[in-house]
Amino acid sequence: MTYDWKRCIAVLAVPAIFAMVPTSTSAQGPLGTAVINGSVRIDGQVKTGSVPVGMVSRISTGKDSTLTLQLAKGGEIRIAGQADMAITPGASGPHIQLICGEITVTSTVPATVVSQGGGRVEPELGKATVTRSGKSSTVKKGKSKDFDDADTVTVPTSESVVVVTSKANCHCNC
Repeated sequence: MTYDWKRCIAVLAVPAIFAMVPTSTSAQGPLGTAVINGSVRIDGQVKTGSVPVGMVSRISTGKDSTLTLQLAKGGEIRIAGQADMAITPGASGPHIQLICGEITVTSTVPATVVSQGGGRVEPELGKATVTRSGKSSTVKKGKSKDFDDADTVTVPTSESVVVVTSKANCHCNC
């Protein structure tokens, strides 16, 4: 019988690899809880009802569908029909990558929104800040501002409700 050192290393490596993978993310907790109405996908999976949303998630809504994400740290994000976004936790609040469509952000912690193709920001209540190349401008209730893909929109912690619409149209097949 010959000694197969390659197989021996492979057999020993597999348990070592699994030992490095965390077994649970429950210590981090969910980003929030989503209430779904209609056809919605979270991380590619069709979801219904009320479900927890993980720390990093991609959310897509079908035509005439909505999702309201109650954030664990306070506030909510309403995602209109035919919208697509990715959300991750940020240092001070959620970081939202709006891929296409429209979202409404109400936040008790600063929320940051970016949109690869740019978009429009319209505060329904309070204000939002658009930052471009280190320079910030404030957009107040009743006003709107177009922004480019290199710009960030911040919804401050004050009593603000801000609608952000991407320049890109969605054709989500949820």
